[in-house]
Amino acid sequence: MRAIVVCAACKAQNHRIATHLAKSMTDSGVPTDVFDVSRDDVCELDIELYQAVVFGSSLRLGEHDPRVAWCMRHHQIWLTTIPTAFYSVSQRLRADDAKGLREVEWSDGEFLCQQQFEPSIRACLTSTVSESKLDWLKKPFRRKESYGSQGRWEAGREHECADWKLVESFAISFADLVQRFWDSTRVRSPCLDFFDRDFRRSHYEDFAKYSHD
Repeated sequence: MRAIVVCAACKAQNHRIATHLAKSMTDSGVPTDVFDVSRDDVCELDIELYQAVVFGSSLRLGEHDPRVAWCMRHHQIWLTTIPTAFYSVSQRLRADDAKGLREVEWSDGEFLCQQQFEPSIRACLTSTVSESKLDWLKKPFRRKESYGSQGRWEAGREHECADWKLVESFAISFADLVQRFWDSTRVRSPCLDFFDRDFRRSHYEDFAKYSHD
């Protein structure tokens, strides 16, 4: 059993989120790789080698990465047979911004609906604001986005806006779901060939219904 995080990490911090997710899942008992579509050709990814998939995309100006969308559509049949997850990363989202969170959730929902992809779980994550890595034109805007009218920005300080506890919780929750799914599969059919797609699709549908009840 092996999982993969397929992400569009155009910025270094987004890549750190993906690798942190993969490490947390691995530590939770689900060995996990990372494939960054912004660095490697997504057409070369053989996603059917994996028994669980996490998709991650940056959200910029209300748009998700088209390479992640392509991967979802291209492997649509396979993805209906295994546990899946989705997360978006927004630099403008603050942990205490309820309105912003609803807008991101709506945007994510529209994106997933367009791809006809329904993940087992999903999450909206924030990125990190690092003042030392911002150019002088972006600093005033990023400070306003990150703190709004509350708090005070201290020049030269690294301001963490990523909710690492949420990242960790998301990874652990999905790893637990993956393990429960494959454990239930073994119980239902101990001699199962894990690449028996028809059986796995039927079992995953039953498992998903049970998990949501």
